[in-house]
Amino acid sequence: EKEEEEEDIEEEEEEEELDWEIHQELPQTTFSPQGFSYGFDNKYSGILSKLQHEFPGLTMLDDPDNTSPAERRAQRVHDESTTFSVDHYLADFADEGQFDHLFKYVSRWGECVLRMEKAVNVEANVDTSSVVNGDNDGDTLKGAAEDVEQKPIITNTAEAAEQKPPITVVTEAAEQKLSSTVITELSPFTDEELKLLRNFKRVELLASNAKQALLCVLDILCAVCYDVRTTEGEHSVESPWTIATLSSCLSYLDVFSTVDEVLYSFAHRSLVYPLYRHWRIVDLVVADVKDIFKLGKPAILQCLLKAYTIMRTCEIRYVLNDIYLRDLCIWIQAVPKSTIDSFTAALLAKNIAKSNMAFNLDLIEALLNDADDDEDSNEVSDEDSDEDSNEDGEEDSDADKEKEKSDIDHPQTLSSSSTPIHSLTQSFPLTPTPSQLSTPTLTPTLTPSQSSAPLKKKLLIEELN
Repeated sequence: EKEEEEEDIEEEEEEEELDWEIHQELPQTTFSPQGFSYGFDNKYSGILSKLQHEFPGLTMLDDPDNTSPAERRAQRVHDESTTFSVDHYLADFADEGQFDHLFKYVSRWGECVLRMEKAVNVEANVDTSSVVNGDNDGDTLKGAAEDVEQKPIITNTAEAAEQKPPITVVTEAAEQKLSSTVITELSPFTDEELKLLRNFKRVELLASNAKQALLCVLDILCAVCYDVRTTEGEHSVESPWTIATLSSCLSYLDVFSTVDEVLYSFAHRSLVYPLYRHWRIVDLVVADVKDIFKLGKPAILQCLLKAYTIMRTCEIRYVLNDIYLRDLCIWIQAVPKSTIDSFTAALLAKNIAKSNMAFNLDLIEALLNDADDDEDSNEVSDEDSDEDSNEDGEEDSDADKEKEKSDIDHPQTLSSSSTPIHSLTQSFPLTPTPSQLSTPTLTPTLTPSQSSAPLKKKLLIEELN
């Protein structure tokens, strides 16, 4: 009987395995009298239209309930392409030093991953018998990893408060490398998070499309991690706007079918709407999200709870908790570990590139660098011409001085046989003619390199805008 049960469990896990690379078409949601559906598992409808007039900034759609999923996607892409500012991007790209403190920031989950990497050095030889858990049981490294992975997720019961501290791994030199074992160190939940979990209703939520739900989780986590990094963990009054705007699910009620769609959608929105629009920030945020998925369901749940807490403080966007975040916080606790692992593996294999962006970032940066090089060359040529003119001026001044000296030594006097004064006035009249008064117009001539650099930059910005 045990063998049959194990076989049934294996068959269920195989059925739950999802292919995260297969592109799916947008769901053809049927239109009901209340409008198109949205939210967690597309089970809500007719809610936002009632609140849209009272809270215009709730979403970025004019009529959410009467906009189909395909129209939401088309409107989102159009708004991103028309709102992108080349000037803003170039300003942040040129002044990269102002973001040094954001580049160096390490999040809560990043610190946990660093501690895990220090405790378990995959590249070094370790002794598998040196693992000590919270009760000092002499388990092997593999057994400890299984204990951590199979540890039940924190629920909304009083048992959460009695949870033991995270497992501590002590490593020593051994004969074999630890290459296939991954240790997940859980970051402890705060009292506020535990209280929030207890207040959730104890219901079992089942998603008809687990893949779509996990992609929605990934989209929201990207927005939360961007806010965490740009505020260095100290959320501000703009945090609800930042998270809701950068998340396509929360702002356009969009749905995704692949991991690439989520990552590039977040990358586009991160370079269009927020204050800090730098590619390296986007790259670091994606790395932060990968760290969260490495740590497993507890870290994912913590991040969703953070988004729920931030949205709860907003007078407008608290509604998004009811149609998205609360259900996701409850549903993620029951997601099978195999599904999370396969999704994490698909996410870790993905990387975003500038060349795949719709804004031609490489071209913008390259032309900006070329224009700067032209300006530098112009400055060098101007300096050389100034030096040449100074040398010519010094030679002319020396010649004038010698002429003045010769005039003093040999003065010329007018004799009786000299030309009369009236003849001089006839040759050189005392009153100048109008033609003599007119001064010629000086038209400066610029070399092609001198005039092309600013013009090239101006034309580039106008064309891209």
